[in-house]
Amino acid sequence: METSATAGAASLWVRLVRTGRSISGYYSTDGANWMRLGSVSASFTSSCYCGLVVTSGSPDALNTSTFSNPIAVP
Repeated sequence: METSATAGAASLWVRLVRTGRSISGYYSTDGANWMRLGSVSASFTSSCYCGLVVTSGSPDALNTSTFSNPIAVP
């Protein structure tokens, strides 16, 4: 799953939901109304790791981003 935003775009909330073998990705501009980006299915062990990633989209430019209040719910 991937999404993109233009420089200076407003903050977004992201949510990953695991249901059995499926992980669905969602985003929100207000933290209350969620839009589904897509989902993937895979074989998982009992543990599943996720992370947040950003890129400038250019090998010649750096990206500076801030993640606030990350929460993991078992």
